[in-house]
Amino acid sequence: MTIKIGIAGTHSTGKSTFIEDLECELQNLGYRVGRVNDLATEAQKLGFPILSEHTFSSTLWIMSRGITLELEASLNADIVLVDRPVPDALGYLLAALKMRHEKISDWERKYLFDLASYHAKTYLLLFKTKINPNLPIGQNKPRDHNSEFRILAAEKIDSVFDELQIPYEVLSTSNSDQVKEKTIIKLLNVLSSR
Repeated sequence: MTIKIGIAGTHSTGKSTFIEDLECELQNLGYRVGRVNDLATEAQKLGFPILSEHTFSSTLWIMSRGITLELEASLNADIVLVDRPVPDALGYLLAALKMRHEKISDWERKYLFDLASYHAKTYLLLFKTKINPNLPIGQNKPRDHNSEFRILAAEKIDSVFDELQIPYEVLSTSNSDQVKEKTIIKLLNVLSSR
């Protein structure tokens, strides 16, 4: 079975940079690496609301599309790196609902939480970035430039991981090199034992 690593966290916290660095290192070691990138732009192009406008439907689409792309990437890769694993989308929905003072139904909440809980078990490693509120929001992607929403998304992603008791390691701008080295060692141990 293909190894999957997910990196969750609010926007502009170094996820994409970490994934690019890790992908390069793994490819240099001779591994076939698949990628699943952030799906918000694709969702928006289809007409789904994103970021602070997320809904049950847009979140379910992102989660199910992410799962589909992970499975597809696994067909031709030793390792799949996932920018925004399934539980991440749920955190963004909770942040959006709080910003808009809205709720979803109990069955919608259970559906999404169950999906996130079951799917989280398919990742070998999950990382969650730590927000540095002093760093500006990047301008290279369609993002919500509201710093309050960015912080709220970080809090709600944390709450999803806590509620579902999903194990993770913290990734920050100050520890990314150590985390990358530790991840590569773990991957080499897992791959060599197969």
